[in-house]
Amino acid sequence: MSHGSLSARPPGAAPLIDTPPRPWHIDQVDPFESAARRAADRAGAIVKRRWHDRGAIATKSSSIDLVTEVDRACEQAILDVLGAAFPEHAFLAEESGTHGSNEFVWVVDPLDGTTNFAHGYPQVSISIALLRGGETLFGLVYDPIREELFVGRRGGGATLNDRALHVSAAADLGSSLLASGFPYDRREHADYYLSFFKAFMLRTQGIRRAGSAALDLCWVAAGRVDGFWEWKLKPWDTAAGVLIVEAAGGRSSDFHGGHFDPFGDQTLASNGLIHDEMVEVLGRLL
Repeated sequence: MSHGSLSARPPGAAPLIDTPPRPWHIDQVDPFESAARRAADRAGAIVKRRWHDRGAIATKSSSIDLVTEVDRACEQAILDVLGAAFPEHAFLAEESGTHGSNEFVWVVDPLDGTTNFAHGYPQVSISIALLRGGETLFGLVYDPIREELFVGRRGGGATLNDRALHVSAAADLGSSLLASGFPYDRREHADYYLSFFKAFMLRTQGIRRAGSAALDLCWVAAGRVDGFWEWKLKPWDTAAGVLIVEAAGGRSSDFHGGHFDPFGDQTLASNGLIHDEMVEVLGRLL
């Protein structure tokens, strides 16, 4: 990623980070990853430029399902970059839906954590994944506030700012820190979703609910949390992050321990060591 665009912000605004951005060495990666990094760079520059001027905020499926001008601007920037690089590829993007038909499909969340962004809460990310025949080949999640770039490659490991990444060594739930979130119908099913939260709260050292599922998954990959579960996420929330967890040595599944489906309702990811325990806890409540 380019040094200049990553440091973009409104004139006179306070810096969002204390350290300069890292060089991303675009020339050292393959064409897919290079294009995804350029796209994330451009979207990240928009997020930072608009952090203090977030513009109009609208709702989608409910009063707590938000979209901003920045979501749409970031998505267009990403599609412009990837579309120019791979005009024959298809796209599945959160705000604009499906574009084209091809065995290669880019899955894009231009701003994961829109509610956080709307409130100025600094936990947001940009998620880009490339699928071929339904299998995720490559995933990238960029946190423009912390200047952290998570990348996972099918069969090729995971990195954070180009340094090797690995899940934690927490051996059981009792020594674990988990992350989770709540779906947009949480007001209608609050007690049910909270029952899962309570069950894990009684068995772990703590649970964090930060508001960006893509980053939560990357934090599992980085060993900052040991496991993550959430209901009713979408492919653009999970495709990149789940691959990054797996590439970092972790495990993913549905709540029964079966195959993870990015188009399904259940997302479970962990360092692998606590996975069966998490499945056991979830299974008692399903």
